Amino acid sequence: RRHTRYISVTGVQTCALPIWIEITIMRVVVALMASVTLVSTTAQAQTTVSTPIDVGYRDYFFQTSGVTGAPTEEKPQSKLWYNNDGWWGVLWDPNLLAFRIHRLDLTTQTWTSVGPNVDERPRSGADALWDGAKLYIASSAKRNHRPQDGNDLARISRFSYDSVSRSYSLDVGFPVLLNGTEKTRGIVLTKDLSGQLWATWTADAKVMVNRTVGNDAIWGQPFVLPAQVNDLKVEPDDFTVDVASIIAFGDRIGILWGNQNPNIDQDEQRYYFSVHLDSEADTVWQAREDVLPGLSAFDLDESISDDHLNLACSPDGSIVLAAVKTGVNDAGFPFVAVAKQIGRASCRERV
Repeated sequence: RRHTRYISVTGVQTCALPIWIEITIMRVVVALMASVTLVSTTAQAQTTVSTPIDVGYRDYFFQTSGVTGAPTEEKPQSKLWYNNDGWWGVLWDPNLLAFRIHRLDLTTQTWTSVGPNVDERPRSGADALWDGAKLYIASSAKRNHRPQDGNDLARISRFSYDSVSRSYSLDVGFPVLLNGTEKTRGIVLTKDLSGQLWATWTADAKVMVNRTVGNDAIWGQPFVLPAQVNDLKVEPDDFTVDVASIIAFGDRIGILWGNQNPNIDQDEQRYYFSVHLDSEADTVWQAREDVLPGLSAFDLDESISDDHLNLACSPDGSIVLAAVKTGVNDAGFPFVAVAKQIGRASCRERV
């Protein structure tokens, strides 16, 4: 098994025709909640029981521990993975003042900080990828990163898992730093069939891509996604606010990104998807596809794209789901949409 961003699909019949199907959810408020619990700084990890609420559980207060904002934010990233019959997460530890690996006890609904540390920078965000043998975590500095927080480049860490002790350990030679990743909205990882790691992020109004060359610790030079076409939205401080995500499915990988740049034609302010075949050269990517083509029929005064997106796929790689939020606030217009790709898709059809 290669991916952590799996979805369980039941009752879905695939067909020979490759299509994108948009399923729009009218004015639905989607909340993705990750529970965390207070842990001790003593050698033996301790936990506190979560408080049940109407939806999910409420855990500890972290705001006074040095971390700012929402420590598990950034929509394209994955903070959780499933391994050895249990859920794990990379969460902020307010006592040890670092992002660490945590284990969830479903029976008591508590998280335990088991370590090791992933990133001590309080203004950083992580993306986790479990491939069945190794755990990969990409952690990058956020917009509000300060010089005193440390280096602002993204770190790629690889961990090994011991099923007897149920513990992770950092592999020798890691973490490694990725060039061109200073202060991003978030970096996302995936792994193709050949075992090559890929990463995407946004910077300088571009969707950026990089990949390993030789082994997990050696990365090539980052390059701009060839299928991008238009520059992304940039704030006055030159920070790129649009986001991107990446996923492996079958014998290919895909990158999803949004463009809400107000300086380009409004018809171009959309969500796009581009595919790379494992058999092709690393810099060869297919032309971009409109993820929500059915919405082009609407006469809109606002961008369809927003900076909310996430990707998931079925275990066999035959189905890819893209969850996105639109930037349109008109009554009756889709606010949240899920685009489904069946087979080797082209984005054409809306139902």
